[in-house]
Amino acid sequence: MKIYLEGGNKRGEFVYKLTDKKAISQSGNKTIMILNYTRRDPKRIKEEMILFSKYFLKLGAKKVYVASNFNKNELHAKLKESGLIYLPGGDTKLLMRNLKEKGLVSLLKNSFEKVIIGNSAGAIVLCNEGFFFERERTKKLDGIGLAKISIYVHYTNQNRSDLKILSKDRKIYPIPERKTLIIENGKIKSN
Repeated sequence: MKIYLEGGNKRGEFVYKLTDKKAISQSGNKTIMILNYTRRDPKRIKEEMILFSKYFLKLGAKKVYVASNFNKNELHAKLKESGLIYLPGGDTKLLMRNLKEKGLVSLLKNSFEKVIIGNSAGAIVLCNEGFFFERERTKKLDGIGLAKISIYVHYTNQNRSDLKILSKDRKIYPIPERKTLIIENGKIKSN
C-alpha cells in the first residue's frame, strides 16, 4: 500500500498534478474511486466531482468512479476494483461519518495493493489523528489509523507554536499546502 497525504489547497486549485500523476501510474489498473463524502451541498458535490473526474482522466486515469453514484454493494465492488482511492478535502467529520455509515473503513484498512490519496480532510481521516487551524485556533480530529502517524494539514509558520506544544507527547508531521507526505512500506518521505 502506498499512501499520499496532501496538505491541502485553496478551493478550485489543482496543485498536485505531478504527485497525482505519479500516484495514478503506480495504481496498476489506473482505475480511480473518488470518495466524495466531504460536502453537503448537492450542487457543489456534482460540480466538484465533474472537475475531479476530468482532472484525473487528463492525468492518465483509465476509469474514474464517483462514490455517490453507487449503492452500498456497488460501491464496495467498485472500490475493490479500483487501483487508486481518492479522499478529497472538505468537512472531515462528515467524511468520517460517511465512511463509517457506508462500511468503508474496513475496506480502506484492507486495501493493501492500492494507492490511496488523502487531501486535507482526506489525509486527516487516513491517519491516527490530524490537526488543522480554524477560527483562530488549532483543532484535532481522530482518523481511522491507516497511516499510523499524526499530521497537521494546511500548516504554516503561523501554526509553529501550536505544533511545538502539541508535539510534546507525540510526533506530528506538518504538511503545508501544496506539499505531500508519502508513506510506503512504513517509510515516510515528503514531496
